[in-house]
Amino acid sequence: MKESKFWIWFIPLFIIMCIGIYILLLRGSDTKKVVEEPKNNDAIKIKEEYENYNSVEGMIKVSLSEHNAYVYQSEENIKHLIENSDGLIYFGEVSSFEARKTIAVLDEAVSSTSITNIFYLDVSKLSEDFKNYLLEKFSVKDIMPGTLVSIQKGNVLEINYPQVFGNTELTDKEHEQLLKSYQKILKSFVDACDESC
Repeated sequence: MKESKFWIWFIPLFIIMCIGIYILLLRGSDTKKVVEEPKNNDAIKIKEEYENYNSVEGMIKVSLSEHNAYVYQSEENIKHLIENSDGLIYFGEVSSFEARKTIAVLDEAVSSTSITNIFYLDVSKLSEDFKNYLLEKFSVKDIMPGTLVSIQKGNVLEINYPQVFGNTELTDKEHEQLLKSYQKILKSFVDACDESC
C-alpha cells in the first residue's frame, strides 16, 4: 500500500498557519495601543493652569478632568468660527473668581452631551483689536471671564455670563442652578446644530 503524502504537506502547512495567525494577533494588539483615545494636550494644560492656582491663598479650588472639553484656539480661528461655523466659546482666566466657579460646572454639563470641544480663550491675553471685534459682534460692553458664547452657522445663539459673584465656593444650590443653566444652553445649541456639533 502506498503512503499518503497528505499528512506530509498538511502538518507543516498547519504549523505555518498557526504561527502566522499568532503573529497577526500580536500585531493587532500593538495597533490597539496606538489607536487608544488621543489625549487632548490643551485639556491637560488648562487643567494644570487652573489647579496650580488652587494653592494661592483665598483662591477658589478648581478640579478638572484630564479629559475635559476645553481646547485653545487662536483669535483667527475664533473669528472664522464666529463668521462661518458652529461652536461654543468659553472666555476664561485662571485668576478670575467667576471663571474658576464656572469652568468645572460647564465641563460637567458638557460631559453628558455629544459636544466634544469647547473653544477656550483667555480674556487676559486678547488683543485690543480682537476684543473690539468681539464687543461689536456680540453687541456687549465687555467680555468677562466666565462668559460662554454659542455660535451656530455664524450667528450668535446665546451669550451667557453667569451671575456668581464673590470670592467663595459655589453653594450646592448655586452649583445646581448653574448646571441647569448650562444644560439648557447646551441643549439649545445641540438642537440648533446639524450633525457637525
